[in-house]
This record gives sequence, structure tokens and C-alpha cells, in this order.
Amino acid sequence: MPLLPRHYYTLSWDRTELIKLPAKLNLKGTRLFDENKNEVPTQLLSTGELAFVATDVPAFGSLTYSFKKGNWKGNNNVEVREAYLSNGILEAKFDQKTGDLHSLTKVGSSTNYISNDTLGFNSYWYSGHILADLSRNHTPSFQIVEQGPVVSAIAVETEGAGA
Repeated sequence: MPLLPRHYYTLSWDRTELIKLPAKLNLKGTRLFDENKNEVPTQLLSTGELAFVATDVPAFGSLTYSFKKGNWKGNNNVEVREAYLSNGILEAKFDQKTGDLHSLTKVGSSTNYISNDTLGFNSYWYSGHILADLSRNHTPSFQIVEQGPVVSAIAVETEGAGA
């Protein structure tokens, strides 16, 4: 397996961060393990990069990871559909007519973290020079870009006047 250069974290607080290793390292078919020999969930992204989350990197310190041949055998608890994402903790729903994010809730809770009295979260509005001609985004298309245990993403594209 290729050796990666050791990087030291130079800030004064612990950090958890998404790490994307370049596609040129050709890490397809590898499993990742932390310093305690625990397997770390990985995901090969559509870009060819290998993604994982480095958890609790110590202040002014570093962590060591190792690779072995094989594929990660853990569970993918993420559900992704055309206008819906859920990781079992948070759930996001997009409006099918506008593409706006209209609901962000904790699973099992009825509290919506997106206020219903706004002009829309992730909205596009256009008035030109006349406010009475105000129009908004419409006709969204949803594309699942990533779907996995580390990264899941939906690209939302809409149409709108003036754009």
C-alpha cells in the first residue's frame, strides 16, 4: 500500500474532520484502520477520492491510519432518494416544486429547524426592476451525487427568471 506523508495538526483544540485522499493514490479496494486497529468507514467518491472522517485529532498532534487490502464491510445507514436525505439522526426534505429545503428535523422529533414563515431556505428570487414582477425558482431537478456511509449529497438545480 502507498505510504502517506505524516501531517501534524497545528491548532490548539481537538478536531474531527472529513478527509478526502486524492484519486491518484488509487486506494480502491482498501480498508482503513485507526491507531487502535479499529476499522474506519471509508467511501470511494464519484471523483475517485477516498473519503473518511478523522475523529478527535488531538491538538498539536496527529493520528496514524493504516490500509489493508479489501473493502469496508460496515453498514450504510444513510437513505438517499430524489428529494430526501436521512442518516438516521437528521432528515432533510426538499420541496418538489421549488427545490427549496423545506424540512430539517431530528429523527423522531416534530421540530422543523427550517422556519415556515421565510421566503424559502435555498431559494432564488428575481424581480428585475419591478418588485411587482417578483418570481422565484421552479422546476427543480434532483441528482444524487454521492450515497454512502461517509458522504451523501443531492445536487438541486432549478430554473428561474434572470438566471
